[in-house]
Amino acid sequence: MKAIAGLIVTLAASAAAQAQEARAPVLVEYPLLCPGCEEARAISVRYAGDGTSILETHARADTPQIAPANDSSKYLPGEWIAGPMTEFQPARIQHWEDEVGTNFIEVQDGPALQDGLRYVDRRLTPASAAPGEESWSIDDVGITVAEGPDDRQIAGLQADHLTATLAYTRTEYDAEGTQTASTRTTHAFDLWMAEALPFSPLPLKYEPFAGNRVPPYNGGAVGARLMAALAPRLEPHGGILRAEITTEGDTAAMEARRVQDTPEPPMEKFAALPVVAAEQVGKFAGPLFIASLLRGGMLGEAPSARFTLDGRDYEAVSAWKTNDAGDLVIVLSSVEENTSLFLSRPVNGLPDPGTYGGTAAAPFSTLRQMGEDALAAHTGKFQLNGVVTHGRLPTVLTGFRDGTVTISAVSGDTISGSVTGTVSALPTETVSQPRAIPVEMTFETPGGLEDFRFRSVESRLVR
Repeated sequence: MKAIAGLIVTLAASAAAQAQEARAPVLVEYPLLCPGCEEARAISVRYAGDGTSILETHARADTPQIAPANDSSKYLPGEWIAGPMTEFQPARIQHWEDEVGTNFIEVQDGPALQDGLRYVDRRLTPASAAPGEESWSIDDVGITVAEGPDDRQIAGLQADHLTATLAYTRTEYDAEGTQTASTRTTHAFDLWMAEALPFSPLPLKYEPFAGNRVPPYNGGAVGARLMAALAPRLEPHGGILRAEITTEGDTAAMEARRVQDTPEPPMEKFAALPVVAAEQVGKFAGPLFIASLLRGGMLGEAPSARFTLDGRDYEAVSAWKTNDAGDLVIVLSSVEENTSLFLSRPVNGLPDPGTYGGTAAAPFSTLRQMGEDALAAHTGKFQLNGVVTHGRLPTVLTGFRDGTVTISAVSGDTISGSVTGTVSALPTETVSQPRAIPVEMTFETPGGLEDFRFRSVESRLVR
């Protein structure tokens, strides 16, 4: 029975309600509209009973990795995933095993286009941050959805016809901010939806809904804004079987080639992946990369340090080194759990006894913009990163929020000292923002990290 959405509900809330209905798992294949591609491509989407959907693009003649035939594979399939672990937001499955020692799910939460705000580029740089440049804005986004007259059978399923329009106004401005042009664009949609199928936002990431290869050219931030507005209106109607989108007389069409029942996907493959917001990937990857450099035998066997994180006590082995660039790093690794902290100070070599401040790591782009005095002040402080793995998925420590490092003695090959403060901790069981947790450390650390190939970002700027 068809029901037209009269209220806009959030995608996350409605998808979560749908997940409780536990529809039977299915695998759906669509054509990939890609003019100029050398080989025929397809999009396959596999649905789990909890509402998770996993999307993969592949050669049409190949069996996709998300097919049941590959369920026993150790490979982590899919290019996109959406479900409870991502709060039903589209997310990329990133394969960074060689770089940072883990694969992870990156939730695409970049800056969202704000209606009426002027921008100077597709990266959504606000005009206020780039005075004197030409700019543009999007506003008056409007959506209508209605029953259509052409219900039909598609891929063996009953498909209800919906008609929709999606319209917006794009306004152009000159370098002084004066309006120079205004264009109203309307896309007409004919959609065939099957209530027997789950809804997924993932096909909306591909042609003809978004991209730059076929009309209506809804790529980038504008396309994301339009599809985010459309998705909640489509979700109550189930899965998309066919779409026809018309703009300025050009029509792009996509229709499911086949729908097949499938066993429940092996969700344990995905449940073991950290989930990270796109804006946090740099902070997440850095500590994991440093941890991947640590090998057995680099640290002594006798406990030489203790630390407390968020009220939890750890006994640790430790070691330190300075490299040719003058970077100091002190590693503390817990005896009983796979948890390691990395206390470092860039380019200044061995510290004298005394008290030092703590700071967060900064990206290379930020460091490059620092003046000489600001960079010297930054490198004079200590940084703290780490990986905590006593939970189901790791928590990554991304740097001091505030902290004091006391070096009490540097004698022979031993550095003694203590740390107190708070550090930013990024949980990875679901998309999260870092939270502040207290940290305390004491160490009497011998050398021994000769084979630890750590090098700071700052050393690339300080000679």
